[in-house]
Amino acid sequence: MIKCFQGEYLNGIYNDMNKLPIGIIDINVDGLYILNTLCNEFKNEDFLYINDLKNDPYEGKEPEVILNYVKKNVEKLLSQNIKLLIVINDSIIEYCSDYLSTLNIPIINIQKVIIDYVNKNFEQKNLILCAKDYILKANLYQKNFNYNHIYNIPSDNLEIIIKENKCKKSEAFKVSEETFKPISKKDCDLLIITSPWLELLKIEIFEFLKVDEMIKLGEIITQEIKKSSIEFYNRGKGKVTILSDVEKNEFANLSKWFNIKYKFENKEK
Repeated sequence: MIKCFQGEYLNGIYNDMNKLPIGIIDINVDGLYILNTLCNEFKNEDFLYINDLKNDPYEGKEPEVILNYVKKNVEKLLSQNIKLLIVINDSIIEYCSDYLSTLNIPIINIQKVIIDYVNKNFEQKNLILCAKDYILKANLYQKNFNYNHIYNIPSDNLEIIIKENKCKKSEAFKVSEETFKPISKKDCDLLIITSPWLELLKIEIFEFLKVDEMIKLGEIITQEIKKSSIEFYNRGKGKVTILSDVEKNEFANLSKWFNIKYKFENKEK
């Protein structure tokens, strides 16, 4: 391998190191909400996003099966010479953290980002954790937070609303009211979400919830990227490539709220 000051030969092709893409690994499409934020913040950067819709959800599958799914997608990203990997799904982190730790590339782990942010800015405060039911039961976050009191609220019904493109409709308000009814009169300092696209329901949620702030995952991941060791590109407009295992029209239907232009590729072709 021939190395130069501003680039190197990777897989036989010379690359400007600054111009290498940032990789994002997901399962469903909820992480697109973070990608949307990052594209607006890092306008010169290329992003390579991969998900695994055909195998979603991972929960209930054997750990070695999940690991194989993740390895396949990570290897696909690494083959494109990404300079940073962002992991934005709890199941991937839960089952594959040991494998991810072996990779010779900077990694941003959404779970760690959330925990560090909450403990730094909301230590000994009253928290609401809104996450999928299996995440709440796995105690992945609660055991790591330093809090005064924490309320656990399942997000499953809220996420169905988003999947069915019913945001801002009467059903979205009704489901939000029912979801947060057990704590609607509680005064809390922070609403923590672990599924990024729940921010799409911010209006509905704040209609029925007394809370000072809702965590903004895109913003805190942006700060983590800025603190990372990667070199940033500062010329030209960045591009977004989506790698998925469904057809383009199906993907577009699942992500109607995603408003960034992208190149779509079926990762299995």
